[in-house]
Amino acid sequence: MWLAFVHSIAFTAVGAPNSYIGGFEKAFLLNVSPSALVGDIPETVFVVF
Repeated sequence: MWLAFVHSIAFTAVGAPNSYIGGFEKAFLLNVSPSALVGDIPETVFVVF
C-alpha cells in the first residue's frame, strides 16, 4: 500500500486546492528516478526507509 499510493499522497506537493494532501504523480513509483534526491538521500532509499 505504501509503495502504491501513500508515498505519493504524503510527499507530493500539488498546490492550492490540495495543500494538505498531495497528488498521485508518484503512484507506484512511476516518476521516481534513481538519481532523484530528497535532501541528500536518494528518493528510492527514502521511500524504502
